[in-house]
Amino acid sequence: MSDKKSNKIIMILLIILLVIAVGIAAFFGYSYYSKLKAKNQPQKVVESTVSVDDIIVNLADEDTRVYLKTKISLGYTKKGAENDINAVMPQIRDKINSYLRTKKSSDFQKDGLNKIRDELLKQINDVLGDPVVTHVYFYDIIIQ
Repeated sequence: MSDKKSNKIIMILLIILLVIAVGIAAFFGYSYYSKLKAKNQPQKVVESTVSVDDIIVNLADEDTRVYLKTKISLGYTKKGAENDINAVMPQIRDKINSYLRTKKSSDFQKDGLNKIRDELLKQINDVLGDPVVTHVYFYDIIIQ
């Protein structure tokens, strides 16, 4: 009788130990999975902007005088880049003015504006020496 009783106690203890082991394994597995999942999620990148003063230029249209008035903002994500951008703002404005003077009013139609953005982005980053500026944003484009 004592053998049956001791077998039952051993069996109960084994079941309890098995339940505890499964619980511990589940806890550590869940913890590892949550950390791994958090690592693989992309971090939000906060983009800041620096405004360039109003730009007013004559466009290169041959038939008539056409003016462009626009406001541009430069987007960046690097910390401390605003100081770098503002330090060379006169050179950036010169690049923007020089480039826009070569464009015709038809260049601002449809996908032309995206090409202008891309080229300005390249030229501005050339002035900065590093790819600091990530986006060129136009707002208030007036062609007259």
